[in-house]
Amino acid sequence: RKILVPKQIVEAAKDLEGTLEAVLFTEKMEQIQRLPVSELAERLQQVEGVDTVVFDGVITQRLVDVANEKNVKYLVAARISDVIKQPLNLHLLTFADIKD
Repeated sequence: RKILVPKQIVEAAKDLEGTLEAVLFTEKMEQIQRLPVSELAERLQQVEGVDTVVFDGVITQRLVDVANEKNVKYLVAARISDVIKQPLNLHLLTFADIKD
């Protein structure tokens, strides 16, 4: 069952596959920044107004915690780590969830 998300998220997911990069979006789906996944948790703590994060990597508890702190609504990644405590207001999706 596919989950409907804005086309910018689907395009970003396709674009990022295999790059080990991340893209940060505002609520209006405007791209804020593109960066290496290795810098994602750190940058996320510094950048304001992030609504959606799409990245070629694994959603970890640390990323979930940082994203939740910053009121991010969507984390979209290649995979989700096994042990995740998911906050109620944060949606975790994989590329497989959103691709047609």
